[in-house]
Amino acid sequence: MALHFGLGFFPSSIMAKSIVGDQLNLISLISKVFYNLTEKLKLGIYIDVLIIINLLILLKSKNNRLFYLSLIFILTTLIHASFSRMGVHYFYRYDAYLVLLGIINIYIFLNDVTPKKWQKAIIYSVLIIFHIPHLFSPIISALATKNIYEQQIQMAQFLKKYKNHANIAANDIGAITYFTEIKLLDLAGLGNYEVLKLIKIGNFNNETAQKLLLDYNVELIIVYEDWFKNISFENDYYKKMGEWKIKKNVVCGGDTVSFYSRKDAFNLNLELFKHYSEKELPKDVVYKIIE
Repeated sequence: MALHFGLGFFPSSIMAKSIVGDQLNLISLISKVFYNLTEKLKLGIYIDVLIIINLLILLKSKNNRLFYLSLIFILTTLIHASFSRMGVHYFYRYDAYLVLLGIINIYIFLNDVTPKKWQKAIIYSVLIIFHIPHLFSPIISALATKNIYEQQIQMAQFLKKYKNHANIAANDIGAITYFTEIKLLDLAGLGNYEVLKLIKIGNFNNETAQKLLLDYNVELIIVYEDWFKNISFENDYYKKMGEWKIKKNVVCGGDTVSFYSRKDAFNLNLELFKHYSEKELPKDVVYKIIE
């Protein structure tokens, strides 16, 4: 069934955001995993400390429940570190499950082996230490919400209002696919396995990207240009209309999103883009129109 829909064995999100599929043979894959563990461990000091504590639990505890819980935590963390590209991002959104599992193990360990008179003090200390990174989360969350509204939601509203059923190419697809009925070419590969396969073999370049844009009859391209250093979206078929730039970005893939139109529809699309930018964008968004 997966092959019938043109998909691979692994979900596209795993393929796009991990080293799975990067290697063409088992030996090179093992080499890549080892390199990730030894040179590019991205999980951060808090999870590293959790690993060390759980290793001590594993070695010293005679409690079978704790032994297996800590073993599961350590193996899961090592697998995550081996294949993940992300590491700790804002809000621990990819690694929160590891932090929670590690803290649960420590709590059970302290509760089982620590003298009762010290239990509460030690447990509270552990919880405080591992919540330090989140002290400013309310502030960051407010900024992140503003970022999403000013960029992702505006992109979706623009498309819904003017291009609700058009063929669109983009690389940050959450809001625009949720709120609209567009036909999407996902240039990051999560929504298009054809793109993902080209990325994985290192063949997603200017030539292959342009072919996909034409094959999909894309009318508008909405991208973070910094993500595509080797691709020029302005060519014989497409022309840049402008940019939107948000301030104090903490969560979006880039602070500036660029808009390109197919040349045969450029004049109309430019007028629509200009009207939305001038009349409907939030006041803090800086826009640039390219006539």
